[in-house]
Amino acid sequence: MDDEVVFRTMLTEYFSHEKACVYATDNGSQALLLLEEGLRPDLILCDIRMPVMNGPTFYVI
Repeated sequence: MDDEVVFRTMLTEYFSHEKACVYATDNGSQALLLLEEGLRPDLILCDIRMPVMNGPTFYVI
């Protein structure tokens, strides 16, 4: 998750090219919703400074 569209797109394209199933969000709140819906990722990449819910708050929850 990253609020910077260019960086988020770059990471999404890279991991998709490597055959990974990618879910990209622009804040922790959106990512938390995916987890509450049952998504169980093997890896979470998280920006520290984002609007709505930042990285440290996401990790605490």
